[in-house]
Amino acid sequence: MTKFASKKYKILYEDSGCAVINKPAGVLVHNLPERVSDTTIAAWWLGQPDTEKNIWPVAGREGIVHRLDRDTTGALLLARNPEALNKLQKQFHDRTVKKYYLALVFGKPAKNEGEIESVISRQPKERTKRKASIIDFGGLSDAKKAITAYRLIGSVKYKESDISLIRFEIKTGRTHQVRLHAKMLGCPILGDRDYATKPSKRLSDKLGVERQMLHARELVFQSPENKRKVRVKAPLCDDMVRILAQLGLNN
Repeated sequence: MTKFASKKYKILYEDSGCAVINKPAGVLVHNLPERVSDTTIAAWWLGQPDTEKNIWPVAGREGIVHRLDRDTTGALLLARNPEALNKLQKQFHDRTVKKYYLALVFGKPAKNEGEIESVISRQPKERTKRKASIIDFGGLSDAKKAITAYRLIGSVKYKESDISLIRFEIKTGRTHQVRLHAKMLGCPILGDRDYATKPSKRLSDKLGVERQMLHARELVFQSPENKRKVRVKAPLCDDMVRILAQLGLNN
């Protein structure tokens, strides 16, 4: 196995087939039609000695198994070669990968735990955003079923408003799934400008929250190298640690 060094991304796990990094906020995993950058994680990953020599199936997405939103932090799984990429993507397709997120949200859910189910599709007038609904009334071709389980970790009062820390487990991998389902729960994620309510935006501003407080906390998958079960937990980023400490919430 060739180990690599990175001053930019912390390596949480690696073997000869894959690696897991702790993704920071503000960086794209790969380029999107509406957002183009030369500092994507895919571009950085392609520059590593044991990945650049491979012939990848999709240019610009070299080694990318799944993605996180630009301002979402946490565990991101990367493949070192096309064979490992196929194996890992199949695990995501078959839903054998466990994905857990932590989110700091406005409000408090009515129940301490439960499951949210909806269909998610693009918003017709704002193609970078998504919408979630219980039933696909429009019969849209891009509407996909989405299921998320949640559990309340803790809740506090701040300036007469409830703020909660919730663990989400996504059982499907839809774009903006956790963010949409948190809002459906009545608890929009603090700092989420796309899916905010007026009260959640006001409270985010009071707290000095500059991006959505969503962190990919844990990944559980099978190593493409030896089929061993791997569990990787990503430490919280500094801004989320600061706000949790300010609120007195433990994760």
